[in-house]
Amino acid sequence: MKFLSILFIIFLINLSFFVSFGKSAAINPREKRGVVTSSLKGAIVGAIANKALGGSAKKGALVGAAAGGIYKYMKRRNRQQLVYGR
Repeated sequence: MKFLSILFIIFLINLSFFVSFGKSAAINPREKRGVVTSSLKGAIVGAIANKALGGSAKKGALVGAAAGGIYKYMKRRNRQQLVYGR
């Protein structure tokens, strides 16, 4: 099971480089990253952190991906409300 978790993390790292249209997601400023890229970065961080704390890497990746996507969505939504007054 650990082998599958490691492969999953490697897959997410490799995928995150292609999601941002050929540029490394780490190079792009935070506000220019998309929701999918933020979710992937959250999944990577969540998996590594949860594994370091002795938990399951898959559960940490799921929580991190959800947190990264929701955070990016809410931040973008709040910015639109401030700019456009909706």
